[in-house]
Order: sequence, then structure tokens, then C-alpha cells
Amino acid sequence: MTKQIGNDLATPEALAQMRAFRCKECSACKRTEAAETLIEAIKNHGAPSAEAVAARDKVLADNPCEAKWYAYQNHDLGHPGIGHLQFLAVGPGCTFKTPPERYPDTQHGLGWRYILVGKVNLETGAIEE
Repeated sequence: MTKQIGNDLATPEALAQMRAFRCKECSACKRTEAAETLIEAIKNHGAPSAEAVAARDKVLADNPCEAKWYAYQNHDLGHPGIGHLQFLAVGPGCTFKTPPERYPDTQHGLGWRYILVGKVNLETGAIEE
């Protein structure tokens, strides 16, 4: 991995989106579907109790998605966005099963500028090599 330029943390907004992401295909996500189904059934009969919501939240917390988030940083010295970070989910249920060395081309721009700099620690927001 390559040394980062400037940014070494994911923004709070990006981190919140990464924490909420579920691939829906790994074994942990499949286990949590039952809790979600239960809460939906309870909602159909009125508001779910605080205990039901707490039970669902515990199941989600105890079964984190197996997909991991990787950080890619713009290293194009001639680009005004040098140092900008992009994030990519990698693992079951994702397009990439292993992190590519460079960010893929997307509707947001060309990926060749963005080089893999590390994995995102979803608890602290730090990018770890």
C-alpha cells in the first residue's frame, strides 16, 4: 500500500454510511434477516416494543457484515483533488471479493488516480495499512 497524502481518517458522514452497509449475502447478514423480519411483523401489529428493537439491534451488533471497506486516495500530482479519498466495499455480496490495487472507473470519475492506501477501521475511522 502507498503512503497517504493528508487525509488519514474517513469523514463522520462516510463512516456512518459504511457502518450501516449490509451486503445481504454473507452468513452474518443472512442471520440478521430473521431479526429484521420479526421487527417488520411486529410493526404490522403496531409499534414494536423497546425490547424487540433492542433485541434486533443486539443481533445486528453481534453479526457484523463480513464485507470490509477499503480506502483509495487520489495520488495524481496534477489533479486539484489530490489527497481525496474514495471508499470501496469488498467481500461477499460486493462486486470485488478482494481489493483491487486501483479504484475502479465509475460514474464519479476515473479510478486510475486512486491508489489503495488501507482498510477502514469502522470503529475509529482510521485508515490502517
